[in-house]
Amino acid sequence: MGTNFVFGSISYITKALVAVLQLAVTMDYSIFLWHSYQDMKKQHDDNVEAMAYAIKETFISIASSSLTTIAGFLALCFMSYKMGKDLGIVMAKGVVFGLISCVTILPSLILIFDKLISKTMHKSLIPNMNKFSGFVTKNYLAFVIIAICLFIPSTIGYAKKPIYHDFTKILETEDGEGINQDDILSIVADMKLKEEYGVSSTHMILCDAKMNATKATTMLSELEKVKGVKLVLWYNSLVSDTIPEEIIPDRLTSILKSNNWQLILVNSEYTASTTDCNNQLENLNKIIKNYDDNAMLIGEAACTKDLISITDVDFKVVSLVSIAFIFVIILFTFKSITLPVILVAIIEFAIFLNLGLTFYTKTDMAFIIPVCISTIQLGSLVDYAILLTSKYKKERLNNKDRKEAVKDALASSSSSIITSAFGMFFATIGVAIYSEINVISTMCNLLARGAIFSMLAVLIVLPGLLIIFDKVICKTSLDNLKLIKGDATFTKDLNNVTWNANKEDIYYTGETDKEIPVNISIKYYLNENEVTYEQLQGKSGKVTIRFDYTCNQSEIVKINNEDKTIYVPYLIISGVAFNNAKTANITSQNGKVIDDGKNSFVVGCAIPGLKEDLEIEDLNIPTYFEISMDAVDFNMDTTFSVATNQFMNGINSNDIKDEKQKTKVNTLCLMLAKEELLPTVNEVVKSLDEYNDYYKGVIDYTSGVDQMDQEIKAGNLEDKLQELLDGSKKLNDGTIKLNTELQEFYENTLKDILEKYNNDFTNMVERICIINDVIAKYQMFTSVSSDMIGKTTYIYTTK
Repeated sequence: MGTNFVFGSISYITKALVAVLQLAVTMDYSIFLWHSYQDMKKQHDDNVEAMAYAIKETFISIASSSLTTIAGFLALCFMSYKMGKDLGIVMAKGVVFGLISCVTILPSLILIFDKLISKTMHKSLIPNMNKFSGFVTKNYLAFVIIAICLFIPSTIGYAKKPIYHDFTKILETEDGEGINQDDILSIVADMKLKEEYGVSSTHMILCDAKMNATKATTMLSELEKVKGVKLVLWYNSLVSDTIPEEIIPDRLTSILKSNNWQLILVNSEYTASTTDCNNQLENLNKIIKNYDDNAMLIGEAACTKDLISITDVDFKVVSLVSIAFIFVIILFTFKSITLPVILVAIIEFAIFLNLGLTFYTKTDMAFIIPVCISTIQLGSLVDYAILLTSKYKKERLNNKDRKEAVKDALASSSSSIITSAFGMFFATIGVAIYSEINVISTMCNLLARGAIFSMLAVLIVLPGLLIIFDKVICKTSLDNLKLIKGDATFTKDLNNVTWNANKEDIYYTGETDKEIPVNISIKYYLNENEVTYEQLQGKSGKVTIRFDYTCNQSEIVKINNEDKTIYVPYLIISGVAFNNAKTANITSQNGKVIDDGKNSFVVGCAIPGLKEDLEIEDLNIPTYFEISMDAVDFNMDTTFSVATNQFMNGINSNDIKDEKQKTKVNTLCLMLAKEELLPTVNEVVKSLDEYNDYYKGVIDYTSGVDQMDQEIKAGNLEDKLQELLDGSKKLNDGTIKLNTELQEFYENTLKDILEKYNNDFTNMVERICIINDVIAKYQMFTSVSSDMIGKTTYIYTTK
């Protein structure tokens, strides 16, 4: 509000609405960040680190949501009527400030008051939405049919919505009295004319002062015959045989006549902005134009008639502009032509319901209200549809069928949508009840109702549309596929790519919308001070490198009649090579150092997600990998990480549920460690050889193309890769020793898990089986971080 001084002044409507609207439309961002922070706290012990990941995870979605809201408000700037630009710019500015505050001030406040917030938290008031989502997806066709049936009367009501352009009525309170009407002289005069003389409005005509008397008299005679005209008064009306022109006061003469213009007053029995009055104005205008081409018809009624024409055009222009803006934003967000049409259509349906209902409830609206409601409701509340669609697309890319994807997306997003919608509702309904100004009360009432209608449309109707149009929506998650090596061909079908490989390996590049199962974050420290990778290059001192891993996939499952979040745990082995000539005293936490004389290869192990799944806080399961060393002229080009979710596949649910298995803890340990872990460790070595061929294919393909880092094109990465390959034989020899230590780690971990479960073997095994059911979706993948910050730039999958 304080920055509005740069505009000089803002309208009273803008001032009354901006605070509550900014709160209502930007509160979603705070909710999204808070939910993400709560999830990240389960994966990270340090709250600051959890908040950093929460900001990173939510910033893109928050920024996208804010863009749609800003676009909706900026569309108001396309109105000819100044108040639209006034409200649009002020609110767009408010959304930007809200976004900045959400990712800067709010995280700080949450971290400061985290303990207090945790102590005062209560259980969610919103019930579990699994049954609701199941009911909606099961009866999706019925809900779509109901929506179509509602669309017809709402369209009729929308077309006939009662709108008024009377400024006097805009200033009225709900009881029909005025706001300080005794102090507004024009209103007092209008009321006296109407009560005492039956004059509802007065038109003014400016015409040529030199028009001859005969012509002027004929024109006035025609004006008096127009239906609804009570009286026509002009300068010659004051002159007669008994009242000579000379005795008329100069003050009165100067009002009615000047050197170039003369004023004609036309009293009408019709109220301004009514159909009868507008028809009367058209007839009067035709008459005066027949006698004077330059004549002008002015006054409140004439201005109101022009305002009606202008705002009708404004409404169409602003609606089209807001739809176009938001369509383009959604188009770039989802990279789909179909989804923007569906998402905009679902909110437009809610808008038609909201504004169309005013016709049936006989609720009159000021002319400015429909255009504001349509743009604000579309720009602000389309976020609900974007959230649900994002979840649906994510689930669809996880190879779920259309109904299951919509069901899970609806279950996981309903809570946020309901919270946001009711936040908007209560923020605006309070102003609607409290405000005595008709236009503000009506607008806030419609915004509150629009939030509920949008929520219902998204939660009940949109799921059905996503299911119905699934085949159109579900394009492949890979775009711009290019074969790097070989003659294989492929076809696209929904979210799958089918290759005709002719029994040969396939090497290709492409873009994927599918989320990487595990995020890898790499931090660097020089002499205990955090630095960037670029800052560390060429430096000497005590160097520490830390790998942190975060699981991205999760499912909501029932355990003991409670909803539990089960993350997809991954066994991750990361490898880094160092030149012994530049490094010494290499140590590792949760890893192993293998020295071949020329190079040292450090391998680390972590299992992010498992600790949270087992719900054992003090369980010693590593979630990070750290390397420390003394370095001279530090240099490191490449990291390799192999991740797999198959490390628990040795467990057979049917066998373990057998009573005889309860005593076979050692067998279980061997199944997990010996049979599954060794191939995973060997995969590090194997991946070096496989990746060498793949990498050479990438180099060949990108030769001469400025898409790779300069160091990669210069061959530095290839040289480093060869060093790793040379050292891989030593690594292979050391694998048995490494695997033995990891096997002991797993045996001790499983025994520790069993103790934490109070030796309840059945309960532990059932939990592990539930985890297995969730995680069996992703294949092994290998990632290479060319920028050294953990970003996966190349991926290939292996069976």
